[in-house]
Amino acid sequence: MKYPYLILLLLLTVSACKKKEEQEIHSVYEAYYFTNNKQIEMTPYAGSNSLRYNVVSGNKTVFQYSAQTSNSGVRHYAHTGYLRFQADSGATSFSYTDSVLAEHLTYYYSMAGSPRNWGTYVGKGTIQGEKLANSTWRVYIDVTLYSPDTYLNISGIKENEVFTETDELK
Repeated sequence: MKYPYLILLLLLTVSACKKKEEQEIHSVYEAYYFTNNKQIEMTPYAGSNSLRYNVVSGNKTVFQYSAQTSNSGVRHYAHTGYLRFQADSGATSFSYTDSVLAEHLTYYYSMAGSPRNWGTYVGKGTIQGEKLANSTWRVYIDVTLYSPDTYLNISGIKENEVFTETDELK
């Protein structure tokens, strides 16, 4: 009769270890950046809501919010989601809502492992920004994603953060 108790104890120990590992996998790290003198170049993919994007030299300011899962540094478990949009250079504030988001090439894409340059437009919600200094913006984001990101378990993004300047978006 002692063996069933030992087996039960062993199962509880294994279950507790697995739960801790799952919690580590689902830690999310967020970053908020913008870069000047760039612009988003997009090409729609025929027959779907997907599009191919590139950030290239230009006369706009491109903003990027990113969220990445982590598993204690194990790279193949990492998954990153990105929200990008552009604003007119020289602006000190902006406010984009619903259909205006598409005019500013607002899109979301996600990747696990190797990068891919495909995303979908974000057509519902609001993004507002106010320039605080040459290298910082306060940006409020409340948008709904066209398709939920099942890896990050999100269907929308709601943030009110300070974005800092960087030379290149990664």
